[in-house]
Amino acid sequence: MNFSKRIIFAGFMLPMLLLGCKVWKKSSVNQFEVSSNTAAIYVSPDGDDNANGTTPEFALKTLEGARDLIQRKAWNKNMKSDLYVYFAPGRYESKQTVVFKPEDSGSNGYNVIYKNQNEDKPVICGGRKVEGWEKVAGQKYYVADVSESKGYASYFKQLYVNGVRAQQAMSNRPYRSISAPKSGDVQGKGVRSAISKHATRHWWNDPETEAKLDGIEFSKADMKQPYSNVKDLSLHALLVFKMLQISVEEIIETDTSYIFRLPNPDFEWWTTWQDASGAMGHYVINAIEELDEPGEWCLNTTEKKIYYYPHPWEQMDKLEAYVPVVEGLIHLNGTADQPIKNIQFDGFVLQHGNWNYPEKHMLGRSQAEITGQYDSEVPGQLVLNYANDVQIKNSVFRHLGSSGIQPYEGTNRIRIEGNYFYDLSAAAISTGKWYTDKLLCPDSTICKHTLIRNNVVRNIGRDYYQASAINTFAAYDVIIENNDISDIAYAGVHARIGDKPTHHTGIGRLTYRRNLISRTSAMHKWGIRDGGTLYTHGYYPNCLVEENYAVYTSHNVMDVFYADNWSNDSRWQNNVSKGSNAEHVCRAWMSSSNRVIFDSNYGDAPCKSAGGAQLINYHFIEDGNWPDSAKVIMANAGVEQDYRKLAENSYGHESLLKDKPVTCSSQEVENVAAHGNDNDWHTYWHTAPDATGDAWYQVDMGSEYVIEKVLIIPVKERFEAEFRSNYEVQASNDQTFDDYKVLASKNEVVSYYKTDTKCSNMWEVFLNHHQPYRYLRIVAKNENALFSVAEFEAFGYKK
Repeated sequence: MNFSKRIIFAGFMLPMLLLGCKVWKKSSVNQFEVSSNTAAIYVSPDGDDNANGTTPEFALKTLEGARDLIQRKAWNKNMKSDLYVYFAPGRYESKQTVVFKPEDSGSNGYNVIYKNQNEDKPVICGGRKVEGWEKVAGQKYYVADVSESKGYASYFKQLYVNGVRAQQAMSNRPYRSISAPKSGDVQGKGVRSAISKHATRHWWNDPETEAKLDGIEFSKADMKQPYSNVKDLSLHALLVFKMLQISVEEIIETDTSYIFRLPNPDFEWWTTWQDASGAMGHYVINAIEELDEPGEWCLNTTEKKIYYYPHPWEQMDKLEAYVPVVEGLIHLNGTADQPIKNIQFDGFVLQHGNWNYPEKHMLGRSQAEITGQYDSEVPGQLVLNYANDVQIKNSVFRHLGSSGIQPYEGTNRIRIEGNYFYDLSAAAISTGKWYTDKLLCPDSTICKHTLIRNNVVRNIGRDYYQASAINTFAAYDVIIENNDISDIAYAGVHARIGDKPTHHTGIGRLTYRRNLISRTSAMHKWGIRDGGTLYTHGYYPNCLVEENYAVYTSHNVMDVFYADNWSNDSRWQNNVSKGSNAEHVCRAWMSSSNRVIFDSNYGDAPCKSAGGAQLINYHFIEDGNWPDSAKVIMANAGVEQDYRKLAENSYGHESLLKDKPVTCSSQEVENVAAHGNDNDWHTYWHTAPDATGDAWYQVDMGSEYVIEKVLIIPVKERFEAEFRSNYEVQASNDQTFDDYKVLASKNEVVSYYKTDTKCSNMWEVFLNHHQPYRYLRIVAKNENALFSVAEFEAFGYKK
């Protein structure tokens, strides 16, 4: 890959104040003019954009201020060395997208480098803190004013409380659509409407509209309560690998049902997906009536109010609560004739970016980071258009309402390395523009020579269940290597370029190499399935997938290594799959994919064929006896040595509780404590039938860990509602638990039991508590001393 010859190790370079003579001319008490090209500029949250910025004492205040000063002084013209812009630690609140244009480029092959001044990374924040919480009379939740006049956005879908994304209030169980009556008037809450006598079994149609389908009908016996503030409600569903997230226009009440009128053409588009009525039920989102569990919130855009139900240990006067405001934090916008170039971002935190599209558009019915009717994409918060020789390094992208980094159109030689991505609604990185017909893609728009290496990705797809960790569309020569990826809503590494055998000569040459990937399709808890851990769809010639290590592929994934439709001319070799629950390890979907070759791959699950592809030298490993050749692949996958701390300071791929010593209050003869942390959903621990006192389950992790996520997978075959409510997860360094910390708790609301046996129905909680602990315990708060769990898992790291 022909990257710039100057690879910058910015952290090891001493800041230079001036090039040539240091000639200063004092112009005021706190400002100076510089008579020659500067090589360092300083920015601080306490600075002033009217200052000269050439010393920490006279620092600028904003990223825009530094950009504008460089332009005014022409310090990036005819450069003789790299120009550093050092940012002091602190929070830099953005009020709008910061846009860089070609005139902000470096010159003569030198770079303008925006960088952290010391070890603490500066935070570019697109959100606003929510303050002034007041208790709602007669309720357990609080309310605060989020009016636009106070700087808040008119719409947002995220609330971050004490560093954790809160759950938007949702129905506790899914609602099934019912058969529509053949005819009859409807009580339309002031709106005349009628049921069509030609209504389908599952969908509702208003004969007075041009649309053939207008909504979904639910039984009152099932839904049980009406919903207010319809304007802010949305309806969610999943079917196979496509989600529905759509706003509600109206709720029409009949004697026996509630009819949800949904916006078109979006709703009709959803109904064309197979038998979409067979989705895993429908969840009502953002209803005040469903604000019934700690950690939930909802937004009322009419009142300009936000509501939050705190955890028992949260103090509202000390709450650090943020909502996103700015849509798109940083854009680098060049043109085909004049690209922006030679800019670096090194050592930043980008957080709380907004995305307004879901307010008025259905989200889903597409795949990966595609939106609409396959006509748009989930955007990034750092977007690059017609940009050359740009690097984004050593930065953190967290708590974002869309994707992270997006080299979108016409980029060349982009390097994305050493970054940490956590808690994003969609992909960490999405490269290229989506084209339904790839042959319509102009060559000038294709992203070429992109290096994505040594990044750590966790917790992707919290709002968008089709999300990938790393995604590729119209691109050529994309190298995705040595990344450490876990806990992804759908695919780990995904590429898609249309569902036809045609080939665009400018698109292809993808390389997935030495990536460590685990726990993809993590939204199986809501029913998402199909797909692959490493995945291609469409014709990317000369695609090479080698030496990757996939761990704990979930029960709902079809294939670990998956060459889907028209993925010809690809080679998948020397990859390892361990602990897979997927249907297949290696497979090509189409019978015509004979130019897909799976060669010398390893797995501890059988792989008798690879579908339409060639399967050569597959190594089925039994009883954990991995050969040295496979062990080398495992050892070399993931981030390289210089980036190991990045992965070590985040939760890992393996549950810290797996097969660790367990004690419990009691156990049944066959359903013993060891079954509750054996990584097997089909076995479980259950208290003894004659148990008395508190029911509890305790695991000794052997060392102290900072816990970032805990989850409980309930027993499927033995549904007992009381075991899905009223419990808490405690942590301690004292095995007697005389002193402990409550990490998470479940109140009296029962977790719904899904009937699809592939769904885990897990109760999952993310944490931001930095005290390390050795022991974890589940304590039931019911009165009958009984409890059960199919799997208790925790993820974290050694401090």
